[in-house]
Amino acid sequence: MPTYGALEPFHGEGGAWTEYLERVKLFFDASSVPEEKKKSVFLTCCGSSTYSLLRSLLTPKTPDQVSIDEIFSVLSGHYIPKPSVVVCRFRFNSRSRQPEESVSDYTASLKKLSTN
Repeated sequence: MPTYGALEPFHGEGGAWTEYLERVKLFFDASSVPEEKKKSVFLTCCGSSTYSLLRSLLTPKTPDQVSIDEIFSVLSGHYIPKPSVVVCRFRFNSRSRQPEESVSDYTASLKKLSTN
């Protein structure tokens, strides 16, 4: 199994998790990691703080008892929590057009706020 590059430990928060997960999947693809080895490769490379967090989130199960997809789902749920509907509505409803802002930029901003 040839490896291309190295999978670094995860040290970030929030949005950085999405990018890290993309890089993990690209690493698996580039290095031709077989499906049955993906979990082991990820757990040895994710870093001690991420591994400890994962063990806490999975309790009473352990990481070796769940699939790699479940591991990614649990960590994604922790690092990227679902935003509060009330807060999202407040941000959308309180957004006003800035003096130098074009109508198209304002519309794009409203569309972005409406996706949450």
